[in-house]
Amino acid sequence: MKQRLIVAALGIPALLLILLAAPAWATAAMCALLSAVGCYELMHAVGRDEWKLLCLMPLFAAWMCTSIGLGEEWTPEPGLYMAAACFVAVVYTFAMAVVTHGRERSLSFRTAMAGLFAMSAIAAGFACLVILRDISPAVVLTPFIGAFMSDTGAFFAGRAFGKRKLCPAVSPNKTVAGGIGGFVGSI
Repeated sequence: MKQRLIVAALGIPALLLILLAAPAWATAAMCALLSAVGCYELMHAVGRDEWKLLCLMPLFAAWMCTSIGLGEEWTPEPGLYMAAACFVAVVYTFAMAVVTHGRERSLSFRTAMAGLFAMSAIAAGFACLVILRDISPAVVLTPFIGAFMSDTGAFFAGRAFGKRKLCPAVSPNKTVAGGIGGFVGSI
């Protein structure tokens, strides 16, 4: 808990500074880094040791996030870069599946799909922060406010009314009441 508070005390002001005051390239660089870390975390959680076979996926995620987020101002054809990143990632994933087929440590379909999903969806989500920043500094805070309200609603509803576990195999402390409170808090 202490570590989370320290990270929040340092991380939230740094995040706000980069999102609201830094130049667009700094926001895109931060989002590309967060996209790569998010991709790595999801693949590590899903594939256990298999994620090592798709170790380049976080780099593809950062590439996609940057090309989507910075748009035509920085890259002449952002759609072309995004399509190239997707194509290279699919070919890379297919090649790893073929090369490791029949071996003890082969690439499972689940890990391959998690890698492709993480690379594309997480990158697109973080790229949206760069796009929202260009609209207005206040607009970029909207996803964060929604997430904080949802977490707060889930925490207090789960503490007050939570008895029945939501999905103990995934997260043992989450309750049905907390899930409902998170939904209501986000509205």
